[in-house]
Amino acid sequence: MASPSGEKHEVDLAIVGAGLAGLNMAKTYSQCDPDTSIMIMEQVSTLGGVWAKEKLYPGLKTNNLRGTYEWSDYPLYDSYGAKDGEHISGATLHAYFTSYAKDHDLVKLVKFETRIECAEKLEDGWVLTGLTNIRSEQPKEFTVMCRKLAIATGLTSTPRKMYIQGEENFRAPLFHHVEFAQKSDLIINDPNIKTVTVFGGSKTAFDYVHYFASSGKEVEWVIRKSGHGTSWISPSYLPILGKNIQVEKLPDTRAVTWISPCIWGEKDYPRMRALLNNTKAGRFVIRTVWKYLENLILSQNAFATDAEVAKLRPLQQPFWSNIAILNYSSNIYDYVSSGQVRVHRKDVAHLSDHTIHFDDGTSVTTDAMIRITGWEFAPPIKFKPEGIDGALGIPSLSYTKQDTVLWEELTRMADVEILKRFPILKNAPVTIDKNSLMVDPLAKADSSKSQASYTPYRLYRFIVPPGLTRDGDHSLVFLKMMGTTSNTKLAEVQSIWAYAYFNHQVKIDRENVYRETALFNRFNRWRYPFGFGARYPDTQFDTLAYMNMLMSDLGINIYRKGNAFKEIFQAYEIKDYKGMVNEFLANRDLNKLKAEHLSSNE
Repeated sequence: MASPSGEKHEVDLAIVGAGLAGLNMAKTYSQCDPDTSIMIMEQVSTLGGVWAKEKLYPGLKTNNLRGTYEWSDYPLYDSYGAKDGEHISGATLHAYFTSYAKDHDLVKLVKFETRIECAEKLEDGWVLTGLTNIRSEQPKEFTVMCRKLAIATGLTSTPRKMYIQGEENFRAPLFHHVEFAQKSDLIINDPNIKTVTVFGGSKTAFDYVHYFASSGKEVEWVIRKSGHGTSWISPSYLPILGKNIQVEKLPDTRAVTWISPCIWGEKDYPRMRALLNNTKAGRFVIRTVWKYLENLILSQNAFATDAEVAKLRPLQQPFWSNIAILNYSSNIYDYVSSGQVRVHRKDVAHLSDHTIHFDDGTSVTTDAMIRITGWEFAPPIKFKPEGIDGALGIPSLSYTKQDTVLWEELTRMADVEILKRFPILKNAPVTIDKNSLMVDPLAKADSSKSQASYTPYRLYRFIVPPGLTRDGDHSLVFLKMMGTTSNTKLAEVQSIWAYAYFNHQVKIDRENVYRETALFNRFNRWRYPFGFGARYPDTQFDTLAYMNMLMSDLGINIYRKGNAFKEIFQAYEIKDYKGMVNEFLANRDLNKLKAEHLSSNE
């Protein structure tokens, strides 16, 4: 029960979440406007978001090699323990985030162990309510009044609960992957737990299977037959055209992005994009390059020579999803080949005592089970007043009838335009209901509210509410509500854009806000039907074009390589974006001087 004596605060800018996006927003806003009062609210006791100390476990690493996950003006030095050519450990990133916050004087802004539960719109801002000291026996009520609000909780803040019939009779450890950091050591160190079941086929499932197998446990790996199968996962490097190329840099290379249809790529060599997407010869090139990439990834695995490993082959082509990275110290497929890891492409019927029963009548016994069931699509905060969800563009179970009709019509119009501009998307390997605004259910065994009933994210520029923006209200932003591998670069660009938006320093075509929002967000569903495009922007090979769009809005130069060859064939790196805030401020001051000059001459 909350203590009746609560805390009340009033600030200019409230930020919910002290991870990458939240810290970067605070730093950027302070740099642009040092006199702004800022408060960051964070549920746990440490900084870092997904890299907070509470969420770390042995062996946790990024998909990124050193040099691709750091701020442009704050290098990840050797002193953090990172090494060239190696994936960055979770502990290293936590230390790095903490140092970043200390050196930019952000720690004093953070209210730890504070959970925001409700955000209510006021005429001139927002009032946030929730609890603080949430890990104590007597949490206190917490209220913040703010003129501007940034939601930086990301897409992985609230675990999706899933009930499997009979789990109350399982009589073995059964937990969700969000509990992994707290329970993994207990599983590993318990001599009575010899076999662990991992339920899921995502990259996270690969991580946990490798963790348990490399620790000596037997693993039953259950991947739903009725689901989307496994993720595409590549080694860190691939032998492309005779050169060993770092895979995570491919989406940051302009020439590579051209072979990914992108509806917001008009600022980025539009003629080349039109040639590839609007001609039969161009579409042949796109299909050929993606098939080449697919074969390269397959050649690095034993799908063709080992029947057990072949069970892990993705069901779809990589064009229709995203590509993760094998970041392990040993080969995960070797554990499958040896029989230590046993793969089951089956649907679960029910559980009984230490047993998982499949719908084909077979079963396996196990000593523990971890479920990778994903995350709730909606933000962890309730927005008020009731009926505002449609105007905010957030996943909702309660659109008004007017909002439902509006988005249905906008969606139909968007589908026509998308398929006209990108005919290659007509050949998606799954059937997409053009008239449906809903997302596909993740599991038939789920007895909670179906994820399928949630509407998808519909944010203008993937950052701001379309309804408020159209009406000139610039008081709310959502940061990093999208899937990408270019995390730090994206966070930097979005933070500058968000600052400009908050202060009405970015031009908005208000009459076109709803149309563009529907068009861009619906495009994700057609482009990535095997990813998360139906739920939120999933933009691995489209992030560079997206960042260029935001930078163009801000007047920041998008061609930063120095010559055409590098622009086209050299990957954009963190260092290429250094100084963007100062560049934006210089443009802002110049525009202000021009406006004052014009005014004085009138």
